[in-house]
Amino acid sequence: MSKAFRDVELFINDILEAIEKIEMYTSVISYEEFMEMCKQRMRF
Repeated sequence: MSKAFRDVELFINDILEAIEKIEMYTSVISYEEFMEMCKQRMRF
């Protein structure tokens, strides 16, 4: 396996892990709660 292929594989695995974390986090809150949190974080 080439280094470039290995780097891509690691990158994709990182993305998949991030998606799993996002799904777990967002499964416990409603869309409205999520949007409110986004609005609060965007305030400067």
